Amino acid sequence: MDLKKLDLKKLIAGTALAATLVVGIGGVSYAADSSTSNAPAVTSQTTTAAKHPGVARRVRRAAFKTVLDQTHTTAADLKAALAGGQTVAQYAAAHGSSAGAVHDALVAKFSAAIDKAVTNGNVTQAKADTMKQNLSSRIDKFLDRTWTKA
Repeated sequence: MDLKKLDLKKLIAGTALAATLVVGIGGVSYAADSSTSNAPAVTSQTTTAAKHPGVARRVRRAAFKTVLDQTHTTAADLKAALAGGQTVAQYAAAHGSSAGAVHDALVAKFSAAIDKAVTNGNVTQAKADTMKQNLSSRIDKFLDRTWTKA
């Protein structure tokens, strides 16, 4: 019985991760930014993020960990720079990397996660193709977002 519960929890977590990837890291982050003029997309993204805040948080953490790996810096440095108004792209450029290198690393990381979700049966191949198609633009939004609170 406990094994079935564990399998169900894994299935739900995998499905939630896949759904969050559809929204995209940049999309979830972009939804929190009130300066957007794309109201219907924000409503949809906010709803998805509200349903799965833990998954959205894990995706953002994974993205920031990748940024730290690419720049060879600490989380405290990144946090201070973002609080000071820098974007992730500016931070990467200022710390020996580039927005392109971070972008490529994020695409590789999340493409692998999408492939794993397909392999595990949590996402259909058609859904994965859609997710991958939107991935690059979502990552661009993540890299160019200003993280300070208004």
